[in-house]
Amino acid sequence: MKTFTKLLAGLAMVSATTYASAIQFDVSASHFTPGSGYSATTNAVGEAFNLDKLGVDFTEDTTGRSFSLAEGATSASFKFGNIKLKDGTVLPAITGPGYFPLVGNETNDLGVTATFSFNNPLSGLQTVTASGIATVGLIGDQAVDLLIDWTDLPVFFGNGGQFTIHMADVSFDQNNQTREQDYTIELVTAPVPEPETYALMLAGLGVVGFMARRRKQA
Repeated sequence: MKTFTKLLAGLAMVSATTYASAIQFDVSASHFTPGSGYSATTNAVGEAFNLDKLGVDFTEDTTGRSFSLAEGATSASFKFGNIKLKDGTVLPAITGPGYFPLVGNETNDLGVTATFSFNNPLSGLQTVTASGIATVGLIGDQAVDLLIDWTDLPVFFGNGGQFTIHMADVSFDQNNQTREQDYTIELVTAPVPEPETYALMLAGLGVVGFMARRRKQA
């Protein structure tokens, strides 16, 4: 009977380990896709210059990420890349030399997406979206000139689990200002074990019971 109890306890520990096991995350690549309202052109001194588009540079950190999350350690944060406001729309006749105003047509089509390529715990792409909110007026007037407002993305496992991709919002109040873009992946709910896991547990209990019965008969 003691042997049976010990075997049951060992099986219970294995079962608990199965439930509490960490989820492996592997992000192999990630990149920005800015909307058509952002300019990638530059003037003679390397500043973005397009009267119809807002000058912003998006650069990604191409480092792959591998980490694990469990119920007791729910999130991990990393750098996605950098974003730089570098508007080159100089209108000296209106603002004076060296001043950079945001004009109305620079507030259009400022959506941005951040795409993650996962190898684990699922495969394929996950895309987080943001709206870019620009304020018409002089850059550097102590108001927020550009806010990139990301929307959290819930991602669901096929067996009941869920994690969330959260991109940190970023804002700019000066020209040639660079902000680091960070993201956090949070495990909200661990996946429910597959039916095969329960079958293995029941089979294990059956083996334990059979061994205990044989021992008792002996």
